[in-house]
Amino acid sequence: MKEDIDRFGFGFMRLPYRNGSIDLEKTNEMVDAYIRAGGRFFDTAYQYLGEKSESTIRKCVVERYPRDEILISDKMPVYTMKMSDDPYEIFEGAA
Repeated sequence: MKEDIDRFGFGFMRLPYRNGSIDLEKTNEMVDAYIRAGGRFFDTAYQYLGEKSESTIRKCVVERYPRDEILISDKMPVYTMKMSDDPYEIFEGAA
């Protein structure tokens, strides 16, 4: 894995849609182009894309590339937490 973080990361906050769903084929093409160009840093968050960003990054990056060759930044929306069990529900739902 590269020792430094890429100057530009690939964000999963906005992705192409087709027929009302995230276009996985187009997203895969974009991920492939980014990795071919030397990119390795991906960014996501639980609340992105109606809570679909993390599962999309799993399908388009984690399941397709060796995990030890990529770096993923993920964020928990603590400002939306109302109960102490809320984070556990989010983590269990993401599994």
